[in-house]
Amino acid sequence: MTAAVVAAVICLVLLLPVGVRIRYDGALAVQVAAGPVRLDVYPPRPPNYRKLARKQARARKKQAAQRPKRPKPPDKPRQKLSFGQLRALAGVGLRAAASLPRKLRVRTLQLRVVCGGADAAAAAVTYGRAWAAIGAALPVLENSFRLESHDLAAELDYGQPGTTWRGEADVRMRIGAGLLLALRTLAGALPILMQNKKKAVQEK
Repeated sequence: MTAAVVAAVICLVLLLPVGVRIRYDGALAVQVAAGPVRLDVYPPRPPNYRKLARKQARARKKQAAQRPKRPKPPDKPRQKLSFGQLRALAGVGLRAAASLPRKLRVRTLQLRVVCGGADAAAAAVTYGRAWAAIGAALPVLENSFRLESHDLAAELDYGQPGTTWRGEADVRMRIGAGLLLALRTLAGALPILMQNKKKAVQEK
């Protein structure tokens, strides 16, 4: 009886719908919603300075009571991912989303690329490339997700110093689908990340 109740509760939790809203307009913001509960994932909330001060005081007392330890060597900078690796990781995520039994529902997807700069010819080239990228990406997105509303476009603005972009996505999924997506994405991304780590070790 207890096992059946636990299994039923787990099934209900996995079927709970959650929403993820991602927004970028010069700064990234990520919010997760489950029913009436909304949680700002990024940027994190400012720390509670009183609790932080008490925690630091306890850490100092503990450190003073212990023997002095050898200083740790400085952390070596991590190997950054190349553009090709980032594109490969994005492909892994899209393939994982497309392989789900039910497509993830994207309520809104907005992207605006504003191309500018002192060099008008270079800005025009960037503008053309942006539209080409949008045209190539849209069929892939439509195959991987259920897009209810999307607005992807590029603009020319010679008055601004360079190229900027802003976007927003509102994705709805069930917790079970989110876990499955995370596992499949991780399985596909691990070889790429391991290759990047191996390259960093060889360059030491």
